[in-house]
Amino acid sequence: MKRLSIQIIALIASVLFQQTLKAQDYQISFTGSGVSTSVESVLVENITQGTSLTLTGQDILNLKGLATAISTNEFSNGELKVYPNPVKDNGNIEFIAKANGICTIDIYSISGKKVISGQYNLNKGTHLFQFGGLSTGIYTLSIKADGYFYTAKLISKGTDNGGTQLTYSGYQEERTSLKSGLNTNMIQMEYNDGDRLIITASSGIYSTLKSIVPTASTTEDFEFHACTDFNGNNYKVVQIGDKWWMAENLRASKFNDGTAINKSADGIAWFSNSWFMSFFTYYDGNQSAAIAANHGALYNGFVATGENHSQGTGGNVCPTGWHVSSDGDWKLLEDHIGMASDELNLLDAARGTQSYQLKSEDGWVDHPDNNITGFYALPAGEFNATEYFKFLGKGNNAYFWTSTKGGNIYDGKNIYRSINKKTGAIYRGKNKDYHGFSIRCVKD
Repeated sequence: MKRLSIQIIALIASVLFQQTLKAQDYQISFTGSGVSTSVESVLVENITQGTSLTLTGQDILNLKGLATAISTNEFSNGELKVYPNPVKDNGNIEFIAKANGICTIDIYSISGKKVISGQYNLNKGTHLFQFGGLSTGIYTLSIKADGYFYTAKLISKGTDNGGTQLTYSGYQEERTSLKSGLNTNMIQMEYNDGDRLIITASSGIYSTLKSIVPTASTTEDFEFHACTDFNGNNYKVVQIGDKWWMAENLRASKFNDGTAINKSADGIAWFSNSWFMSFFTYYDGNQSAAIAANHGALYNGFVATGENHSQGTGGNVCPTGWHVSSDGDWKLLEDHIGMASDELNLLDAARGTQSYQLKSEDGWVDHPDNNITGFYALPAGEFNATEYFKFLGKGNNAYFWTSTKGGNIYDGKNIYRSINKKTGAIYRGKNKDYHGFSIRCVKD
């Protein structure tokens, strides 16, 4: 019975190991279109695993499985190359020593046991080592010295021949890169099938987001759009359905004709004058750049609607070519993410279960979400001019004005959306002009 159990364990281990060898290996490259055809930098966030990396627009993103995170032919990051990989008998380690001095090379088994180790006094330049004698398994290579540190995963398909070895076999004067034509500008990221990536591509002042679940190698084109407010703030944008949305909360302090918006955290002024005057503030009246950059500003309803009133004139607070999202824009978004058609028009009601697709992965108290649309709804809270002029809800709630009036021009009610940390619903309701909510803009 004991022998049978050992055989079963060995069989399971063998199957799992073979699966690692068949792990996906996708390569993603990047192009630009729209107002810019070049991609300068790319931020990749694996929101399933909670990891991220930054690369240039000319780099290739190499997505690899959890267990291997390496190529089936070789591993190369430009300064370290390991080949062949997997290795059966003997393999090669080639790396650039960035400084003269003692270098330590270690190879560890998956259990953390050190199976190969050596110290070498190396000159600055490229060095080649050969290793062998590893039994079947997954290993970690570590190369440490003052001025540089490298690590890589290895797979061995060999058999234990009674001893491991590490042999120095060559030196070449300083080179700047070990990248071959096959691996030029290839940047690896751990990836399992089904992981969702939020990719932000930037070109100068323009930034565009995409949310993808790669299933094959591909080229992702990022359509860039100008989205700069009168203050000179530039905004990331994302396409959701057929609409282009800002992927950040607005933080303008002026309408796009240059007219200043009244900056105030005086609740009495908001309560008394919001039906014909524009107001904005930051949460807690805080003037820090970080609050503005991360959470945006809170505006009264007069700013959002931009309508003519009996004692004043509103304007467009969004960048030129963009407008404050309307109730209709929100319904199209909600329909796209799967809200039932019989819930879309419900008013003063919490509708659907789709808000998790809009919520940012962080910023929400105790309730991180997956942001699979790239909308990045942040819990910026509100300025409530009826609750003793309090700032409320930061970390717990997101509120967004629409440009759509909730009644006649004189009742001071506008349609808005709110999202709560604890539920998946998206609330659609009416509220008075004197509340301070966030604003998102949509491309005309």
